[in-house]
Amino acid sequence: HYEKPKEVQIDTIPESLPEPPMEEQIKKQREYRYVMFQFDYDKRDFKEEYRQDLNDLLETMKDFPETTRFMITGHTDARGTDAYNDALSLKRANAIKEQLVEAGFDANRLETQGKGKRELLIKNPQTEEDHYKNRRVEVTIIMENEQEYEKNNRSFYCFVYKYIRFCTRRIYDE
Repeated sequence: HYEKPKEVQIDTIPESLPEPPMEEQIKKQREYRYVMFQFDYDKRDFKEEYRQDLNDLLETMKDFPETTRFMITGHTDARGTDAYNDALSLKRANAIKEQLVEAGFDANRLETQGKGKRELLIKNPQTEEDHYKNRRVEVTIIMENEQEYEKNNRSFYCFVYKYIRFCTRRIYDE
């Protein structure tokens, strides 16, 4: 005996989507990179046009538990020697760290590194705009173990949601 399945009509959209499985959330946290600041050619100076974005980032970072640390990674474009670009990218990361610390964030929760031109967003830059997109600083959440990932899960998704439009605008629309 065959019964036709009942048709279900959805009248409303659910208020929230179900949370993805924990393994997927952990994977997303590990892969997350928040691109925020970009730099002029051969410069390490913080641009005042990013002041409000820095303040927004600072407030969101303060929402994380005090055990959460952040990696600030500087990058350069493809021009110049490896040694010069490594040093410049570290200076850029430190410039953002200095701004966060001056604004009141705990320096012990921040680490910096310079990647030079080893992780270009635009692999074969042809225009000055392409080079500009490669000159950036990324802020990454550092968590030591699975429990830390689970503990910070909700804060992490709030962090990503709050800045996804900013990242898209800065990297792809300019």
